[in-house]
Amino acid sequence: MAKRVTIEELARWLTAQDDILLLGHVSPDGDAAGSNLAVWHALRALGKRAAVCLPGGVPRLYADLPGADQVLDTASPLPFAPKAALAIDVSEISRLGEEGSRLFTDCAARAVLDHHHTNRGFGDFYTLDGDAAAVGELAVQLIDALGVALTREMGACLFVAISTDCGQFSFSNTRPQ
Repeated sequence: MAKRVTIEELARWLTAQDDILLLGHVSPDGDAAGSNLAVWHALRALGKRAAVCLPGGVPRLYADLPGADQVLDTASPLPFAPKAALAIDVSEISRLGEEGSRLFTDCAARAVLDHHHTNRGFGDFYTLDGDAAAVGELAVQLIDALGVALTREMGACLFVAISTDCGQFSFSNTRPQ
C-alpha cells in the first residue's frame, strides 16, 4: 500500500534518489507534458540524471516546450537504467500504458505526484491535492521544496501545464494559487 506524503517529503525522497524516470499518462495533455518537463528541468538543476517518458512521446502541440526534444516514448530505449520512478499527473497505474506501467514497476523506488481526487495511491509514496486545477500547481510547490529557483524554461512548461488543465484559467477549479 502506498503511503501518502507531503510535497516536502516527496522532495526529500527525490533528493535521495539517483537515475530518476519521470512518467506521464497515455495521450499526454499539456499538464502531463509541461509538469514532467518542469520537474525534469529542476532535477537536472540539482545535478540529477533524469529522463521523461510519455506514451507516444510529446504531442506535436507541445513540441516547442523547453526540453521536449529530450522526451522519450515509453517504448524507446532509455539512456540509463532507472532506479526510481515518479509518475506525474497519473491517477492510476493503468494510465501509464503497458510499457509505462512496466517501467514504473521495474524501478526499485516509486512515487506519484497527482491532482486527481480519484487517485487511491500507488507506488511506494504519493502526493495528492485533489483541489488543484492541475498537477502543474503541485510541480511548482515541488520545485520550491527542492530548493531550485524557477527558470524561464520551467516557467514556460508550468504555464502550459496549469493553463491547459484549467481552461486558460476559466474553469471553476481555478484558484489563486
